[in-house]
Amino acid sequence: MTKLEEVEEDCSIGNMEDVSLSKEEHKKVNQMIQRYNDIRCRMCEKCEPCPQGIPSSNILGIDSMFIHYRVMGRNGFSQFPWSRSRINDQIDSLKDTISKLKSCTKCGVCEERCPYDLEVVRRVQKAIRESEDMLEILGRTVVTGLP
Repeated sequence: MTKLEEVEEDCSIGNMEDVSLSKEEHKKVNQMIQRYNDIRCRMCEKCEPCPQGIPSSNILGIDSMFIHYRVMGRNGFSQFPWSRSRINDQIDSLKDTISKLKSCTKCGVCEERCPYDLEVVRRVQKAIRESEDMLEILGRTVVTGLP
């Protein structure tokens, strides 16, 4: 959730008498399962430990900035009104993340261990580009003072 309206919508389920899904909603859920089944990290941590110390399940699964970036897209992420303290915290964290991700030797140990057959190495390489893009966006925000 990134907007107040999304929080309100999610919370409104508590006021519903019937929370069962319609046939159309079941269909949409199943489509989403198919869409994300081969790409979404389940954070089982079975790919770890990485020989290079890359926390793959965290970066590819639960890191909130990555989730915001992927959900919002580049434009939405760059226009979001991040707080100054959040930006400052994230800049150092992103620099550290980029350094860890770039240490990937593409050995494939993570992929051998992944019980879901995810392309972890490819996703780590993609996360490098995303991290660098987020860093550039947040750095520009700090310098210009604009979102």
